[in-house]
This record gives sequence, structure tokens and C-alpha cells, in this order.
Amino acid sequence: MFLVLSTYLHYLALVPLMYVASANRLNRLNRIYENTILCGTFASILWHMHPSSINLCLVDYTFAGIWFALDCLWAKALDKKIILELNGLVFLANIISMIVPNYDLAHSVFHVISALKCFYVSLLIYRYDQ
Repeated sequence: MFLVLSTYLHYLALVPLMYVASANRLNRLNRIYENTILCGTFASILWHMHPSSINLCLVDYTFAGIWFALDCLWAKALDKKIILELNGLVFLANIISMIVPNYDLAHSVFHVISALKCFYVSLLIYRYDQ
């Protein structure tokens, strides 16, 4: 249950983006990032609710890959290498969650780490667009 609930934390990454000046909200990369947050989080929730579905797993990891690619673009655009470093930390937390005995707890912690990274990137985007 906490595994699914911890996934919802990713939606908080939308909060800073909602405060971006209205003229900048039309920026395509911002809109793509917002939609990736929405779709990626929704896909992750669905997959964690139905973990035996390989199709939902593939959709979830596809959106995770898109999200990572967007983070790479933002790291370049903002000249913030830390975004890439944080993505490495998130990837490592995901791998660790798969090999420890208590997957649900470890993967929930991974979700928290990932959501914090996503919120931080959104804050960087917000500051850039001001």
C-alpha cells in the first residue's frame, strides 16, 4: 500500500511549475516536462497497483526514460551538472531496492528520493523561468 502511495509524491514536482510566469508556461519544454510528470507518475501508480503486468512495467520505464532524457536537456540548458548526479543517485536507489530483502520498503524509499529529485529539478526550472 505504501509503495503505491509513495509514488504519488512525484506529483508534487508540478507545484513549482504551476508558478512559472504565464508567458513562460507556453514554453514547449516546460509543457513536455509537466506532461511527463503527469503521465509518468500515473503510469507508475498503475504499474505498482498491478505489478504482474509487463505492459504497465514497460510503460512505466518508458516514461522514466523520457523523464531522464528531459532532465539531461534541463541539466544542459540550466548548466546544472547536479541534475545528472541526482539522477545517478536515483538510479542507484532503484537498483538497490531490487536486491534488498524488503522490496516494498526499499522501493518506497526510492520513490521518496526520486520525488525529491523531481521537485528540485522543477524548482530549478521555476527559478530559470523567472
